[in-house]
Amino acid sequence: MRGSFNVKGVGVSARLQLPVSKRALDGMQYRIDAEHWQKQAENLAAIVAALDRTFVPAIEAAAGPTLEWFTPER
Repeated sequence: MRGSFNVKGVGVSARLQLPVSKRALDGMQYRIDAEHWQKQAENLAAIVAALDRTFVPAIEAAAGPTLEWFTPER
């Protein structure tokens, strides 16, 4: 299991590797099994929620407003 968090805007691109446990602090792949899958998914959800509250607003403040036409999926 591994994950990353991406923030994209015009002239801005930030990517963070997400650790699923303390033993996976380098953000690299971490072996999972049925016993630990739920806890690791909960860990990732908690990290993403914290980044949505803190990291995204910090990037937006530094980069300025995103233009209406910009869609990062493209």
